[in-house]
Amino acid sequence: MRCILVLLIVATASAADDATFASQDVPAGLAPGRAHPVVVRMTNTGDSTWTQAAGFNLGSANPNDNQVWGTSRVALAADVPPGGVGVFSFSITAPATPPPWNFQWQMVHDGVAWFGAQSANLALMSELAVTVAPDAAMIRVPFHYDGFHYDPAVHRVSGIAADGATPLMPPCGSELKLALTVTSAGAERTVRVAATVTDFHGAKLADIAFDVTAPDGVAQTAAIAFTPREADRGPFTIAGTWTEVGGAASGTIEATLGQANRAVVINDYELVQWPDAGAALETA
Repeated sequence: MRCILVLLIVATASAADDATFASQDVPAGLAPGRAHPVVVRMTNTGDSTWTQAAGFNLGSANPNDNQVWGTSRVALAADVPPGGVGVFSFSITAPATPPPWNFQWQMVHDGVAWFGAQSANLALMSELAVTVAPDAAMIRVPFHYDGFHYDPAVHRVSGIAADGATPLMPPCGSELKLALTVTSAGAERTVRVAATVTDFHGAKLADIAFDVTAPDGVAQTAAIAFTPREADRGPFTIAGTWTEVGGAASGTIEATLGQANRAVVINDYELVQWPDAGAALETA
């Protein structure tokens, strides 16, 4: 009768190896083909010092040893004693596979075992680009006065510029448009826009809100439209924010659109009543 001895060897981490996740600096969106710097920080809460020579590294997780970011290991920049923080700085590039891409890491004692807490998982997306531009520029006319117009209700005198030939653009009552373009790579994304229109003096004229959905790899353009009234004074400012619906991306938008009155007011004056001196014109 023969006796067979089976020796089972299980690799386990040393009780002295432990770590907690401290923080990370990672962009919310990745531009295709561009390297983005990231930083992951892990705190040594064990009793052993982390060194390159001993095989301590930051390893890719979710799942372990994945190659989503082109490597499964990031080396230590310096030894990390107990209580110290290991700072792992490296660069990542958006993968060719469709997003989202999991970004998660954990300490590993190579040849021994994984140990400690994993970093907070980030489901990264491709960069979401939002741009704005006026549909048409304001025409500048030569400087020429065709007279003064006085409004006693507001004590305002305005000099009107016109050359009699160049058309003023746009005419009163026409629609002003701001072209907003959304570009998404890797996935269809929806952007929610909330903007306010103000006039030359900063008075609010309108609130604008709408959604724009951009298919994967296709730029989608929508118009932020506003029709000034006869009394509204330009140029007009459209300013606000855009946020990704169901995502983390966000930004601001701002643009100035041309004069929408029938005449372009080049100079603006206030009628000021001076004591014992009658009325005088003062530049506003």
